[in-house]
Amino acid sequence: MEKKESSIWKICSVVLLIIVMILSYCLFNKNSKPTSSVKKSSTSVKSNRNENEEDTFRNIRVDEDLSTDGTIEGLENVRWSNARIMQHDGETEVSIMLNNESKEEKIPAAKLEVTLLDKNKKVIATQETEMKEISENYGYTNLDLKFDLQDYVVVYDIQISCQ
Repeated sequence: MEKKESSIWKICSVVLLIIVMILSYCLFNKNSKPTSSVKKSSTSVKSNRNENEEDTFRNIRVDEDLSTDGTIEGLENVRWSNARIMQHDGETEVSIMLNNESKEEKIPAAKLEVTLLDKNKKVIATQETEMKEISENYGYTNLDLKFDLQDYVVVYDIQISCQ
């Protein structure tokens, strides 16, 4: 009888130990997770949270395609199309396809000025670049540009001119 009571106490103590471990695990995880109902009164915690939100916002990638196309001022038989604009980490990458509209004429390499415009035709950024030679028979080339823009912008139009 004594052995039976001893084994019952051992089993009960093991079960109680498991329950205590489970409860402590649950309490530990609950305290480590931030909850929205808890108000944080410390200004340093609030400023750190704001900085973290800004860093997260800066790391968001914005990828858009500009579906319009246009001509290049100063170059005949060349049109631009398929502009792709990616914004991330304070940098804006623009890729533009230039198409030769002539079957017989080769377009020589040239210096171009690319201007990004907003909805009100206000200049967002301007950059000079070199265009490679475009072969005849409806050839094409790409312009790949990088702009240092800290804020995210919406590009409504692109203006390209030959210098």
